[in-house]
Amino acid sequence: MNSYELSKDWMKHIGQNKETTKESLLVTLIVEEFNEFKDVTDKFKDYFNSRHHPLLDDFWDYPREADRVEIIDALGDMLVVINNYLVWLGIDGNELTKEIYDSNMSKFCYNQNDAEASIKKYSNSGIDAYYGEVGGVYYIRRKSDNKILKGINFRLPDLKRFIK
Repeated sequence: MNSYELSKDWMKHIGQNKETTKESLLVTLIVEEFNEFKDVTDKFKDYFNSRHHPLLDDFWDYPREADRVEIIDALGDMLVVINNYLVWLGIDGNELTKEIYDSNMSKFCYNQNDAEASIKKYSNSGIDAYYGEVGGVYYIRRKSDNKILKGINFRLPDLKRFIK
């Protein structure tokens, strides 16, 4: 079973549905799990802020194994409570993930001309950006922090289709 199906199974076994569970409980659980993640990662804030490279490739070099377990636990708990909320809403989390994935993939350019046009668009907006290529796919990055930017062919995800 995938994570969405596991959440459906969990919700069925504990009797959680729109009739038995308030939406505010599910939101509260997500916030609680996020705060646990924030608490454990805040321990490393000074370490990360002192790093020279914005990508922080060495995340796993610093935390002790016990801290890594806490981080993984918090991330896993967030996945579970988010999937439970999606089940409650009647949204297939796999379909939602695919829609967002497809939108994210549209940030890339599939030829050099589109990559160069994307750089020009950002330059005209005062954003210093560059492009690179991996396996015939061009990515656009902001120079200041290496954040992936949207290429000229970006499309927003169609999230309205998930509203029931």
